[in-house]
Amino acid sequence: MKTAADILKSKADNTVHTIAPTASVLDAVKRMAEKNIGALLVVEGERVVGIVSERDYARKIVLLGLTFAALAHIPGNILQGNWKILAYVDERASKAQEEAILAVWTGKKGGPVADLAQLVGEVVGVERVPMTFQVEEGKGRLRVGSAVSAEMEPFKGPDGQPTSLHNSVFSTIPGSPAYVGKASSYKADAPALGIKLDLHGHNSVQGSFRFVC
Repeated sequence: MKTAADILKSKADNTVHTIAPTASVLDAVKRMAEKNIGALLVVEGERVVGIVSERDYARKIVLLGLTFAALAHIPGNILQGNWKILAYVDERASKAQEEAILAVWTGKKGGPVADLAQLVGEVVGVERVPMTFQVEEGKGRLRVGSAVSAEMEPFKGPDGQPTSLHNSVFSTIPGSPAYVGKASSYKADAPALGIKLDLHGHNSVQGSFRFVC
């Protein structure tokens, strides 16, 4: 039976790659990607104190800072499904990152996103575009390539703070406040979905969420 030493000798590069216990998970993931390996020994001084491997949570780390967006045509009751989706992936993503993002958002990784993906009847396309998203407490702007742009402003209460609704039917995100306001502009141009909109002064609702898959 082969030993670990035999396996190392058979490799062109028999270097054992290590990382310090003080290094961040992101540093570890980057090192594994650079060396095309699946694990690193954690070494303190000359003593091995552990091992860090590429797992699902680590793969998600390298997606930090990248953006995914989707434009949907929903033919009727939102819960009846049969949505048509045009997906947009951050143009900065590598091919591997794009595949990982789409694996999550098509439900292949399970979790709440898989439940959401069941409502989609057809993905009409995937486009790589530049994206900007700067929205907080109902205020800001977003742009998805040349297909979508919007600018919104929240309604303000007597104290000058943004109006937010909690445990309300106006929020589709349980546990998250819904910031209600007005979109000074909203444009969407997606021939694949039959969508071409140029709206001004319509209502807006914004909330935040975090999915774990």
